[in-house]
Amino acid sequence: MQSIELKNRSLVPDSRFVKKFFAVEEGAPCVFVTTWYKHVMGTDEGEWINLLKVMDFDEFLEACAAIHQDEENPDFFIAQKMNWDYDIHFISDWDEEEFTAMKAEAEWDFLENSEAFEVYEKVFPNHEVQNCTQFRVVYVGKFESMEDFYNRRYKFTVESQLGALAPFFSKKNYIRGLFKDKYIFSSGYVFNRI
Repeated sequence: MQSIELKNRSLVPDSRFVKKFFAVEEGAPCVFVTTWYKHVMGTDEGEWINLLKVMDFDEFLEACAAIHQDEENPDFFIAQKMNWDYDIHFISDWDEEEFTAMKAEAEWDFLENSEAFEVYEKVFPNHEVQNCTQFRVVYVGKFESMEDFYNRRYKFTVESQLGALAPFFSKKNYIRGLFKDKYIFSSGYVFNRI
């Protein structure tokens, strides 16, 4: 077994970094990462990593390092998998190219079977999708309403900059403008206009 060289070994993740990768979604490709030492000792301490949230192999390794800061040179080990068909357990057996290909295939499988993708195909019927990157360019997320989208994405920034103009601000008109010019809301999903 070989040891993996981490680009940022001194990583001390803040809670936002950690939460980003550990948000497991139903149907998403996820792996439970422990270390070989912990696995052999029978503890299997670790975390689930949502591979849809990881941008690349380096970020995946950083997430693994964040989980196992208690070990000097951990040999990361995948103890369990969800929606991930690859029979690889030692992360040191991967290289960046293999990881990228496996992740892209798993993402595509997840997206093709998701409700968001079905809505996307209705909203953009003539837009050919060759891979998940094209879908991700327009997909923003799931929201209860257009107002929910505004409240979660714009409210703080917009309303904190209003100052003395706050009494004249129309949230309703602002939201209408957002969805006229930049976004599309359909069946609980928001997409960028293309």
